[in-house]
Amino acid sequence: MKVIDVTVILFVSLSGIGNDRRDLLGSRQRLWNTTSSQFMVQRNYLLTLLLRNYYPHRKKTATACAFAKQGRGLIKAGSAEAQSVQVFGKKKTATACAFAKQGRGLIKVNGQPIENIEPECLRLKAFEPVLILGQDKFANLDIRIRVKGGGYTAQIYAIRSAIAKSIVAYYAKYVDESAKNELRATLLAYDRNLLVADPRRREPKKYGGRGARARFQKSYR
Repeated sequence: MKVIDVTVILFVSLSGIGNDRRDLLGSRQRLWNTTSSQFMVQRNYLLTLLLRNYYPHRKKTATACAFAKQGRGLIKAGSAEAQSVQVFGKKKTATACAFAKQGRGLIKVNGQPIENIEPECLRLKAFEPVLILGQDKFANLDIRIRVKGGGYTAQIYAIRSAIAKSIVAYYAKYVDESAKNELRATLLAYDRNLLVADPRRREPKKYGGRGARARFQKSYR
């Protein structure tokens, strides 16, 4: 029996209950007449939660803890496990965390659609994984990205890396290895930095010059 059915039966059976403990125990006695073992476990779990709300000062008994633990396990087992992966894309000091799961093709960056990403001149860089692999690969996938740190250019490169890594990781975990290898080879052929972090950093400036390598001009006159 589904959890929603248990909840409906519980609230129907406990309708009109007051603060009197006798009403609570009478309602529990009315729910006792059942033969389904799974329903009994879920019923005991929900009744344990109800008793805890009505009498929070009472200590938990071993029976109540066992009912709660078994009920939580059944409720979790009844719900389908969501297929999801989490990956990170980095560029310099910018970090993008991408969470990909089954969906309908949405890609959001910090809560906004990727079509609204700024600056506009670099928007196509963020779209590159989708344009290379094709929109059909992302049709049944929702990707939500959180990015912070660095400048706007570094963030764009971190986002594109996170999108590419998320689709490869999802296919590796939930589709098949051959499809994953095909996606990986396509992305690496276009730009290796889509899947491999770019280790380059700006070279620090040194004394005696205007930059990292340039030196001040010497004059002998």
